[in-house]
Amino acid sequence: MTVSILDTNIDELIEAEQKKLAELIQAKADQQKKYAALNDIAEAFQSALTQYGVTEKEYYQYIAADLENWIKDNQDSPMYESLLKHFNKAALKVQKTSSLPQPKLKVGKYRNPATQVVVEKIKRSPKLLDQWIAEYGFAVVRTWKE
Repeated sequence: MTVSILDTNIDELIEAEQKKLAELIQAKADQQKKYAALNDIAEAFQSALTQYGVTEKEYYQYIAADLENWIKDNQDSPMYESLLKHFNKAALKVQKTSSLPQPKLKVGKYRNPATQVVVEKIKRSPKLLDQWIAEYGFAVVRTWKE
């Protein structure tokens, strides 16, 4: 920030910046308290699992439906995006490693309903059509045939 030396409001500017700094220092302290609380919760969770002889896998299987609903209800969260990317990659790996013959789309035009882009398949699938199959799955893309 460039301030003229003749500016008579320098003290006010300093006060405003000090106030912002104090707010940031408080936010950092609050963040550290939350991290400490989360560590305490994680330790208590592990202790409870050990105490009752429950494995993490058993616990997560028990709350799986609740987790699924929470994720579906929070589709704008970074966790949802991260999980979506993970499962898309996992699905691609399964498709690549499968020894079964890959299904092929019939010759024709395919319109993506989200973008309204039309791609025509003559002999081989164009790259964009292959991308759609990777993103949305073969079963979905084949329904886009016009």
